[in-house]
Amino acid sequence: MKKTLAALTLFSAAQAFAADSAPTDSSVHNLLKVTNTSQLIDSSMSQMDSYFNAAIEQGLQGKTLNAEQQKIVDDMRTKSVAVVQKALSWEKMEPVMTDIYKKSFNQREIDAMLKFYQSEEGLSVVTKMPIAMQNSMQAIQASTMNIAPELNKILADGKQQLLALDKEHASAK
Repeated sequence: MKKTLAALTLFSAAQAFAADSAPTDSSVHNLLKVTNTSQLIDSSMSQMDSYFNAAIEQGLQGKTLNAEQQKIVDDMRTKSVAVVQKALSWEKMEPVMTDIYKKSFNQREIDAMLKFYQSEEGLSVVTKMPIAMQNSMQAIQASTMNIAPELNKILADGKQQLLALDKEHASAK
């Protein structure tokens, strides 16, 4: 009886240890697949062009460009989007995300997330998450546009102070 109890205790301890151990690559890959993480990243990348466009418009501050200038700006935006999309492609991000999950969660937590995201409620969250993220990004973009004039004034004031300081040092020599 004591041997059976000891064996059960060891078995339970081994299961608890295994559950709290580092997650396997396979379980993390399953979680990333179930949560459609690659599609979320792809979706955010497809919005990148509009974010760059908004930033450029904000930077131009209503200035109208001629055809030659517009071509340069369009080319700059296209190249910038391509660089970001290449750097943040799923092919490049999957190993990074896998490593982050493995460092952040143990096997028991990954298993619990898998169980949730495979449930009806979890599937609903996965389906709605891109919409929530898009709405979040739009809200952040709107908020940053609201503070852009204030930030631009701070930058302009700082630039003037630096120029004045440079003149002061130049005249002191």
